[in-house]
Amino acid sequence: MLTFNDTFPPIPILYQSPFYYALPYAAMFLGILIIIIVLLARFPSLRKYRRKRNILIYLVTGLVLVLLIFQMDNATKRALVSCSIDNDTAKFYVEEVNQLNLYCENHGDRDASFYLVLSSVNASFPVQTRQTYLRVSSTTIKVPFLLQERELPVDAEIKPVFFTIDKNVTSFSFNISVEAHDSPVDVSMVLTDLLYVWNGTENCYILESCVRVVA
Repeated sequence: MLTFNDTFPPIPILYQSPFYYALPYAAMFLGILIIIIVLLARFPSLRKYRRKRNILIYLVTGLVLVLLIFQMDNATKRALVSCSIDNDTAKFYVEEVNQLNLYCENHGDRDASFYLVLSSVNASFPVQTRQTYLRVSSTTIKVPFLLQERELPVDAEIKPVFFTIDKNVTSFSFNISVEAHDSPVDVSMVLTDLLYVWNGTENCYILESCVRVVA
């Protein structure tokens, strides 16, 4: 199990289900209730609960109402995902295939399906047999995450990312953003810029700064 340094705390990625997703179910629920009240008021025979026909009507109506309540509850659930990078104190070298690990965990009560999109400057993502991401180009990749709701077996994932650093550069950087994938909910955009600079004493690149913007 990887441990993540406290100097690079998790990035919050909020999957929020807007309240209007539940409005169609709420409208159907109220509509059925109104129809039931009107029918019971106009047709007294429907109030005779011992009739088999009426019992069947009650059961079907009750089932429909329960299903609508379930759908309303499900539509308002959300996934709350945090993302960390474990290599905030790591050292990276030229002419080597370096590795960066992304860790995402779902703290919410809805499954989350999304991409972390990484774009690089002065670095590239080579083709790797072990890669678990989509290589859009040599400088852009999409790392897929499919997280179950909290406390289920797959509510967290660690994905390695492999990259090489361009020669004769004093720094390189990554831009990380979030993109929805097969998800009916909205994603609040999170942008993170990681800047690594050359350290002449260590003869390697180390993390210089991390800038986050949450829309």
